[in-house]
Amino acid sequence: MHGLPKGQKIDNVNNNPKACFEVDELLGLMTEGIEAACDTEAFYNSVVMTGTARILQDYEYKREVLNKLVEKYTPQFAGIELPQKWFKVQQSLNSRLKSVTLVILGP
Repeated sequence: MHGLPKGQKIDNVNNNPKACFEVDELLGLMTEGIEAACDTEAFYNSVVMTGTARILQDYEYKREVLNKLVEKYTPQFAGIELPQKWFKVQQSLNSRLKSVTLVILGP
């Protein structure tokens, strides 16, 4: 995660570094024979990661992480030097995972 040096993410990490992150992939909905929306079942994949988060101070590592984000989300800007000023205002969070749970639900 990355963001400005103040805000809810930074406050949360400073107040309690315990972290949980979940990513879900909706594969579909079971609606056949269902009469009410509340009774709909979902097929999905889910990954849950838990651990601790900390605010990174290492300038070079932050640069490396932000470059990877640029490569993934805005590849047209990959390889362009990131401005030094970005690293003065942005914070990066690094987590040490304690566990990863993979849940796969389906028919």
